[in-house]
Amino acid sequence: LSIRRQRQMCIRDRVMSMITGEKIKKARCKIGKTQEQLADEIDYSPRQLSRFENNKNLERYDKFLRLIVALNLYEPVEENE
Repeated sequence: LSIRRQRQMCIRDRVMSMITGEKIKKARCKIGKTQEQLADEIDYSPRQLSRFENNKNLERYDKFLRLIVALNLYEPVEENE
């Protein structure tokens, strides 16, 4: 694997091990948005968002990571860590 691909996988694995459906739901509620509002904002269907909140489809990390960024749940890691 290329170094870039290895870094992407490492970031994905770190994020996915830290974030659960419960944390996604709490973060969404904290910013005062319904599933429908947030889904529209990040170009998801409310059903997809609901499935993430119920710990389903988290392996679809590309959309999952967009959700994490939209909810400010990801803190970048320094490159040398």
